[in-house]
Amino acid sequence: MNFRLTASLVAVASLAYACGPRTRADAAISFPVAAQQGIALASMSAAPARFAGSREKTLKSESTTLTTTFDVAQQQNAVHFVLRVSNTTSKRVELNFPSGQAYDFIVVDSVGREVWRWADGRIFTQSVRNKLLGKGEGLTITEKWSPAKAGKFTAIAQLRSVNFPIQQRVEFERK
Repeated sequence: MNFRLTASLVAVASLAYACGPRTRADAAISFPVAAQQGIALASMSAAPARFAGSREKTLKSESTTLTTTFDVAQQQNAVHFVLRVSNTTSKRVELNFPSGQAYDFIVVDSVGREVWRWADGRIFTQSVRNKLLGKGEGLTITEKWSPAKAGKFTAIAQLRSVNFPIQQRVEFERK
């Protein structure tokens, strides 16, 4: 009888330890940044980039401030999207993501029809993830779209954070 009680207590303690809280560092994620993607507005060398547009936004939540900038630059055969998110406070900010998809870029035409979505055809993990931004730190997300035709478009950048959802829009014309 005593052995059964001891074994049960050990099993319950093991389960409680395994399901216990984890530190935020254990759940940290990495983002594709401009250097990893090989794309930066300053280093596009094939042809001079035409500046298509930019939008800046500040998110405030109690004592936390995030500043975002969304830039769209055109090259001869491509449109480059750059989303920058910066922590402008003196405290660390934690971004929480419900899945492996931390961001998305969408392009809609002048009528509002979706022409392109970065996430289409991609597979993302179904695990909750976190990203810590220290004082003055930020992250830069870059992607590229090769449009099939000319026209007026709206680019939409989304940071898919649960606690700091961001959506920025920039209109541009492809000739």
